[in-house]
Amino acid sequence: MLTDEKLYKAICEDVPVPLLIEDFSEVKRAIDDLKAMGVRDFRRYFDDNPDFVSKASRMAKVLNVNNAALKLYNAKDKDELLSSLDKIFTPESFITFKEELIALAEEKTSFEAESVNKTLQGIPIDILISIKFPTNESEFNMVLVNIYDISRRKMAEDALRESEEKFRATFDNAPTGINIVAPDGRFIWVNQRFCNMTGYSKDELLNLTFAEITHPDDIAANVSLVQKLLKGETDLITMEKRYIHHRNGSIIWGNLTVSTMKDSLGNLKYLIGVVEDITKQKVMEKELEKTRNLETIGVLAGGIAHDFNNLLTALTINLFLMKKYLSPDTEGFKRVIEAEDVCKQTIELSNMLLTFATGGEPIKEIISMAEVLEGTTNYLLSSSKNIVCEFYFSDTILPVKADKRQIKELIKSIVSNAIEAMPNGGVINVRGENINISERDNLPLKEGKYLKVSIEDHGIGIPDENLPKIFDPYFSTKDKYSQKGMGLGLSISYSIVKSHNGLMTVDSKLGVGTTFHIYLPA
Repeated sequence: MLTDEKLYKAICEDVPVPLLIEDFSEVKRAIDDLKAMGVRDFRRYFDDNPDFVSKASRMAKVLNVNNAALKLYNAKDKDELLSSLDKIFTPESFITFKEELIALAEEKTSFEAESVNKTLQGIPIDILISIKFPTNESEFNMVLVNIYDISRRKMAEDALRESEEKFRATFDNAPTGINIVAPDGRFIWVNQRFCNMTGYSKDELLNLTFAEITHPDDIAANVSLVQKLLKGETDLITMEKRYIHHRNGSIIWGNLTVSTMKDSLGNLKYLIGVVEDITKQKVMEKELEKTRNLETIGVLAGGIAHDFNNLLTALTINLFLMKKYLSPDTEGFKRVIEAEDVCKQTIELSNMLLTFATGGEPIKEIISMAEVLEGTTNYLLSSSKNIVCEFYFSDTILPVKADKRQIKELIKSIVSNAIEAMPNGGVINVRGENINISERDNLPLKEGKYLKVSIEDHGIGIPDENLPKIFDPYFSTKDKYSQKGMGLGLSISYSIVKSHNGLMTVDSKLGVGTTFHIYLPA
């Protein structure tokens, strides 16, 4: 809460956590009126009277925002955001606001909940809202609302639930604390990060329950949430909790997410806990009455993808050896072939992640870009009935020294985007030409000979405000078309070009189309 606009500007304007300053005074008076009327069960009242919640949402006025909030919602300035607040709210926002009203009515000292907002361009954002309510009635006219972007964390949590096998493959190298707990609360597996966080060795933790390392004041809440998982009331719980460090007795704050792992019959096998150390954020919260943004669990790629590749290689070798002991006409032999195909596909996916995370050192050879461009593009268009490609190459197009597999992935990503951009069909133009780069070209490239490849579509184009972000990880507009994207394709493409000491740029105009330009040393 803040009582002085100057104090806001001095402390909050440039902090990294998105902040909203809201006037809750009218909302507080409306709730006080309900209490005077004898309302006691506010949840039931709000469920029975949704119009009150809708009216209260209009009573709460956003007075100011900081720079981090402008960045979160992709607004040019405060005027744009404050005049377009209706664009950032979603149906989930309304549900969260109702819970906020209940907390206020029940005179809670604070409120925290996950929800979903949107950028001004309509891109969904998973957020965590944190509010500390004033104790003085006169301070409800300026309440500080912390908005944390947890989109990456939510994405990582979804990924962790996909597969037990994938989870175990990445388990020990994860940068966050991870543990597997039996239904009775005993640890049955922990990673090194969790050990470092709590000060226990793996052997010590495997002889303890989660309650035994939890701060006494948080045990009841933790056990209560776990009971909901055990009873099947929910498949996922989250909470902030304190651990007592085994070695020095210090308090360790963790943001805990627990999900269930079930067998094929739907029976609970164990609980998977992911713990992010937020001790530093909590220290800042105590000093400035707010926490820093909860950092994402993040993508675990990098070294994990490398180790994953090693494991798959060993598996592939063993599958190859198994075939020697099986007759080709047996069911077992067919199963081994299928398993080999899956391993190959998984290795390719892992290599893509490795390429994005570490640059994926290319294995270079002399290749004809004309052949690679035509072959890859025609393959992608083989199943398209209303899109054609026209190729334009100079007669003396120079060969390049490049990783053929990576270049194919690069072309595949760009041409796939072109196809997605033209749902009603059209023409893709692919050009290749030799150029000499000099200082006059004002390009971030060494002087010399290059092959310039341009891939042009005549689709809907990319808005100007999105152009600077299209190579950013997880930035994607494909939800506007027939498919949805992870937002990694162009990031990986950009990484591939950079690893070849090249350059990738883009030109686009709404309603006209988009052209990607690729410069590779020749």
